[in-house]
Amino acid sequence: MKKILFIFYLLLISDIGFAQWVQQYSGTTRALRRVRFINRNTGWICGDAGIILKTTNGGVNWINQSSGLSNKILADIFPVNENLIYAVGFFETFLKSTNGGNNWVILENGIFGNSHSYESCFFLNELTGWIGTSFPGTRKTTDGGITFMQQNVNDIPEDIYFKDSINGNFSAGGSVGKTTDGGNNWIVTIISTGGIGLEDFKRISFINSLTGFIVGDAGTTYKTTNFGISWDSIGFISQNTNFIHSSQFANESVGYAGGGGQIFKTTTGGRSWKLQNSGAIGFLPSVFCFSDSIVWVVGNPGHIWFTSSGGQTGINTISQNIPETFKLNQNYPNPFNPSTKIKFSIKIKGNYKLEIFNSLGQLMEILFDKKINEGEYEYKFDAGNYITGIYFYRLSSDNFTQSKKMMLIK
Repeated sequence: MKKILFIFYLLLISDIGFAQWVQQYSGTTRALRRVRFINRNTGWICGDAGIILKTTNGGVNWINQSSGLSNKILADIFPVNENLIYAVGFFETFLKSTNGGNNWVILENGIFGNSHSYESCFFLNELTGWIGTSFPGTRKTTDGGITFMQQNVNDIPEDIYFKDSINGNFSAGGSVGKTTDGGNNWIVTIISTGGIGLEDFKRISFINSLTGFIVGDAGTTYKTTNFGISWDSIGFISQNTNFIHSSQFANESVGYAGGGGQIFKTTTGGRSWKLQNSGAIGFLPSVFCFSDSIVWVVGNPGHIWFTSSGGQTGINTISQNIPETFKLNQNYPNPFNPSTKIKFSIKIKGNYKLEIFNSLGQLMEILFDKKINEGEYEYKFDAGNYITGIYFYRLSSDNFTQSKKMMLIK
């Protein structure tokens, strides 16, 4: 009986998914620079010393796929599908695989130290793609990398995104670029943050054909709702103690950013960010969001961090007994500073969401949005980033909604 209960408990914890961040074994101490997935299980990572890693089981195992270029830094990798993958790197390095990375064809291999570097790449399909280069500018191919056309612009694209064959954006040091003719001409916009100046925008993240985000190395978050025609400052990562190296948004609300050994998360569309205690170290140059809760972050030295729960912390199972009713208890202590505990009872297994609102009814944060089993739970809410005031917390599902008021005093 004890064994059965123990197995049930493990299944319960797995189903809720509050495992926070776990480190996946990479098998290397080399710096990892970019991670991309094509589905929940299959993805690739590239990095220093020509390293390329592949997984087909969501990162449980990573297999080293030899690129044949141990003297090169691979800056970006782009899988078009399960078979066709492109990779680019410093000093005019360009690779292609047509069998899932088992073998790599070296299409370009420039002289170390005497050639231009390729910083980023994006492929719209098997034939059409762009490379961000220190030439500076972009290089475009329409024949799968056999030939390229140089597209000059006074900037070095560190990340590129195209929504179709003519409309694209890139992010760079202190600026963003936009094209409406496939990259033949780029409109570059310099972005200067008040009190900070120019920031380096290493990653660009679009969630649909209009809405995108960039995060500067100082932590300023910008958003566009017109596919890069204009960018507005919407938030700042206040707890950042180092440079922000990467960011990606899963949807309108949820995004992640990687700094110097720090992983941050927003559930307010970039308006506010919270530090997640991942245990990460080193710089973290790449984030990939498969969903708002399934995320990989890679960095140096050889670290792969993974969460299947959106990195949530603070939730504990009090009892596995099925309660008689749904119930959201009053938080304790109340008033509080800066943390408090919120207890609740779930009668029917389903998807539940716990949200924080300010006194004006504006959404401040989504603490979790998950499938939860029957039982009694407790969530530790940390309001370290909030100001003194009245707040409301709401637990809701398709068939149940209840709210309570709480007071933060600092």
